[in-house]
Amino acid sequence: FASPYRAMPYADYLQSAHWRDKRTRAIRRAGNRCQFCGATGRLDVHHNTYARLGCEADGDLVALCRACHDAVHQARKLVR
Repeated sequence: FASPYRAMPYADYLQSAHWRDKRTRAIRRAGNRCQFCGATGRLDVHHNTYARLGCEADGDLVALCRACHDAVHQARKLVR
């Protein structure tokens, strides 16, 4: 697939209106709760894969509280 967002630096993509919309929809799908622990409040949206960056499928994104998001990244570091 072709997406103009794939060529964009990731930090710029995260500032785009397109990403803000994707992020908002992912959090709403999660019922405004962390999909791991159920926490409410400020949520991050984590990419399970970057394969479809800019054209993310619903399953590519997961809403997480900061603690769970950090834990996911720590676990990935351990696997490497």
